[in-house]
Amino acid sequence: TTDVASESADAATASLEQDGSLNALVTSAGLPDIVVVGVVRYCGDGHTPARGACEPCTRGWYKSEPDNSSCVACPSNASTASSGSARMTDCSCLPGFLLATPSMSASVFCAACPADSYCPGGSTEQACPQNTVSAPRSSQLRDCACNKGFHGLPEQCEPCPPGQYKASPGPEACVPCPGNSFSPAGSTSVGECVCNAGFQPRDTGGCGACQAGTYRTVGQPACVRCEAGKFQASAGATTCETCPGGTLPGAGATTCFEAERTPQCFSTSLALEGASGQRDPAARRQH
Repeated sequence: TTDVASESADAATASLEQDGSLNALVTSAGLPDIVVVGVVRYCGDGHTPARGACEPCTRGWYKSEPDNSSCVACPSNASTASSGSARMTDCSCLPGFLLATPSMSASVFCAACPADSYCPGGSTEQACPQNTVSAPRSSQLRDCACNKGFHGLPEQCEPCPPGQYKASPGPEACVPCPGNSFSPAGSTSVGECVCNAGFQPRDTGGCGACQAGTYRTVGQPACVRCEAGKFQASAGATTCETCPGGTLPGAGATTCFEAERTPQCFSTSLALEGASGQRDPAARRQH
C-alpha cells in the first residue's frame, strides 16, 4: 500500500511539474515558503532549502520559482529592500549608482553615478546645486561641495569675498590674500591677489611698501620715482606731492629742502657770512 501511495504521489508531482500547474498550486494555496505535493517538499518563490527547512532569500538575493533551487544574487551594485524577494525586479541599485540605460552601458545593470551629481539609489539621479561639484558615485546632497572660488553650504554656495580666494573644491573656507594685497570676488588662486596701491611684489614673495621718493598706483607693475618738481617723504605712497613754487627737486626726491637754494648759492652765502652771522652787504650785492 505504501509503495502504491508513493508511486501515485510521484506521478502526481511529475504531472504538475510537466504542465506548469505547480506554480499555480503554490499561488492558489498561499504557501510561499513550503509546498507539499504528495511526499515531495518544495520551497516557494523567495525561499530556498536550508537546514532542513525553507528559509527566505537574504537581502541582495532572489528566487522566482517554487522549487528547491538556490537563491540568485542581484546584479553588481544592486540589492533588495528586504529578504525573501521573488523577482529580479526587486533588485534596486545601491546608493551611488543608478539603473543603467543603453546609452550608459549595455553590460551592467547599475552604472556609477556621474560626477557633479548624486544618486540615492534606484534610478534616481540629482544634479548638484549651482557652483558645486561632486565625485563619481556620490550618493547624497552633502557629497556636493562648493567649487573653487566659492564657499558655504551645498544648497547655497557664494563667491569668496573680495580679498580672499579658494583654490580647490570642498567645504573649506576662503583664504585671505597675503598682507597688503587684494583680489576680486570669487578668486580661485593666490595669483589673483595683487599688491595694493603703494606696494609692489617682492622677489621673496608678498608685497613690500614703496620707498620714500617713490609711489605706485594699481595697475603699475612696480613703484616709480617721483617726477622732477615733486617729492614723497613717506613709504607706501600712492602719489607724490608737488613742491612749493620756486623749488625744483630732481626725480625721486624725498623733500623739497634741497631745492630751496642751489648748491652754489648755498656755499657762497656760507662763505660770506661773518662770525656774527651777518652777511657782508657788498658780498650780498656781488651775489
